Amino acid sequence: MSSKFKVLSIALVAIFALGFFTMTTKADVTGSFVTHISIHPQSTATELSVIDFDIENALNVTVVISGLSTSFHTHFGIAGIEDVILTASATLGALDLNTILVFCRFAYGSTVPFYPTLHFCKKYVKASLSLGGVTFVNEAQFEDTNLFINLQTAYAFGDVVTLTGQTPSGISITAQTGLCMQRIPDSIKKHFAITPYTVNPDCATTPKPDILFDFERMTVSGVPLAPGVTGSSVLSCVTINACVFTMTAKFAGGPIPFTAKFTFTDLLSLTFGGATLTLSSGSGQLVIGITPVGTIGAVGISVVTTLNADTNPATLEIDADIAPGVGLTDAVVSFTVERAGLVLGVTATFSGGPPALFDGITFSASVSGSALSLDATTTFTPSGMVYGEIFLTVTF
Repeated sequence: MSSKFKVLSIALVAIFALGFFTMTTKADVTGSFVTHISIHPQSTATELSVIDFDIENALNVTVVISGLSTSFHTHFGIAGIEDVILTASATLGALDLNTILVFCRFAYGSTVPFYPTLHFCKKYVKASLSLGGVTFVNEAQFEDTNLFINLQTAYAFGDVVTLTGQTPSGISITAQTGLCMQRIPDSIKKHFAITPYTVNPDCATTPKPDILFDFERMTVSGVPLAPGVTGSSVLSCVTINACVFTMTAKFAGGPIPFTAKFTFTDLLSLTFGGATLTLSSGSGQLVIGITPVGTIGAVGISVVTTLNADTNPATLEIDADIAPGVGLTDAVVSFTVERAGLVLGVTATFSGGPPALFDGITFSASVSGSALSLDATTTFTPSGMVYGEIFLTVTF
């Protein structure tokens, strides 16, 4: 390489670096660095046990330049770099654009790498355009379906088109069509529902593309049925066979507001598929499920209340499911106390009913600061500790 070429290369790098520095000095840069420490005892038979120990880090950086927002995220630890997610969003007049680019190695819930190195997993693009009170949304996704079902031909493309608007009287109408796209959240390790859809693996064909109809969803809401009563309906069809029609009536007046929801599973014969009656009053909610044969199938109770609200308050939450004539099937009881930036919580779970038995308990602590935050949880079952984790977050 000649000396003139070397000088020219160095000059180009210097100019690029200077331009990048000038650009970034005008940008708003924020982010965080998170260290996750997890502990899993291999056995609870004795007090001293061999443990599985893992340290995982996460880096999040967001740069905003003149209305263009770009974010970078990655997880890395003992197994190396686990994922890289790049997101960007911008507004061009009436058009909003959002993109997500995902590289990954792990399937959701797995601790064993699916790919030995960082692998292109999915690309998601959402375009939203509002004209004359009507919003057009197109969501396109290209992903590796091999990550979930281990196909030989992995890559496939899916698309969802959504049209939303309102009538002059305020009734909202939304129509949505999915082609080669399933209404299943798209997830990888540490990330649930990166996108709201998953590409249909049956569309991973050769030659491409193979366009298949996956779902149609029509929603009508805000229909005034009577004073204090509004109605809504949802028609949801998966492929060309399974269609479910749901009608909901919300009663805002009276001593106890309530919502009635009716489901029909066959549009040709309007086969009754069950109903749900929800009564809300103050901090409590009662949900009654009606089976297709007209009997009460399950009763759910939800309560969120503040104890000792005047001094040293605490929050109590109870969620329980009861089978009529049988008893309690499952329940979750949470108790939270916040003092001077420290949040302490206890959550007990009961399952396996009826009758429901004590399943486990989780203790949590959280301290939030302007630059450093600490979150810790520990979970125990009747036989001993099963899991513990600590999150240390540095915000910049």
